[in-house]
Amino acid sequence: MRNWLFSVLVMLWAVCAQADVIPGTQYDHGVWIGAAYTSATTGKFDHCAVSAKFRSGDRLYLSLNFDSTLTVGITNSSFRFTAGESFPIVLSVDNRKLFGGRAMARSETFLIVTFEEIEALIPALKRGSQMRLESDPVKGIYSLRGSSRALDATLKCAIDNSDYAEKPADTAPLFDKSLLYQIATGMIAEVGATDFVYLTDKEVEELGFVGAVVWKSVSAGVVGVVLLTPAGEGEELHDSDSADIEELTRGCSGDVLSGIRSVKSSDLPTREIRVICTDEKIVEETIASKVLLDGAVLYTMLVFLDRVDDPALDGRDRIQLSDDIRLRAASFVRSEGR
Repeated sequence: MRNWLFSVLVMLWAVCAQADVIPGTQYDHGVWIGAAYTSATTGKFDHCAVSAKFRSGDRLYLSLNFDSTLTVGITNSSFRFTAGESFPIVLSVDNRKLFGGRAMARSETFLIVTFEEIEALIPALKRGSQMRLESDPVKGIYSLRGSSRALDATLKCAIDNSDYAEKPADTAPLFDKSLLYQIATGMIAEVGATDFVYLTDKEVEELGFVGAVVWKSVSAGVVGVVLLTPAGEGEELHDSDSADIEELTRGCSGDVLSGIRSVKSSDLPTREIRVICTDEKIVEETIASKVLLDGAVLYTMLVFLDRVDDPALDGRDRIQLSDDIRLRAASFVRSEGR
């Protein structure tokens, strides 16, 4: 039993990208097994996830997250998604209560959808006998047998670990932050922002960009981010695509459009991520580039906040602006010997 439980927890750990299991938090009930996880970015509690496998080959995940949302995930080796692919989906319990959401492919075989209305969804899942997920590319029916106690245990897990934070390592920063500030200064000049301010370390941490330099300009309607992270041995740049898109779409409560491409014109491995989040009053467009350098990944990011009748940097070519910033930043890092 212990070896089986450990192997499934390893699978849970693997599909929860950018998350580490909190030691001693494993639990199980019947076919359901779970644990608590930290964010690999902040080291703080991120979520408690529980899962069960079905005869169809699907594995169903239910995750209670640090931001009081609930994520439903499905994995199946027969799925053929494109990482970052997104589409509307409906969850129903016993063909009665309906919950609408937007599904996103974290990988070719892993799909997630996050719901904010947990006050209604959790009781429905606990009382129900059958859950159905329906969309154009996906249709699945899942037994909720044992889900009541499994969700009770997951809720207790989230409460017990909500204040958890890993002890920070007593080591020097991996990268000289003054380098990031010099890159940010170049970004600001390229944008032409004159009323910019830098966010404090605490504000940056709350955004989830620990170690980054972040600035904003209210008049330009732009937020800029520059970040250097270590590259894992043998890591391909596209390996983090789904995790990057999830982080960039996490706070969007409206409709999301996302895409990612390889930049062929660059002499360094480069990926461009584009995310558009829309609601009634504002459209938020994020253009992020990541470049694989010697032992590090350089992220440069511009977030454009378009209000009704007041687009950010009206008339500017945003893709070209992002490309110019990426090229100058990568060249500068290389010239500094990084």
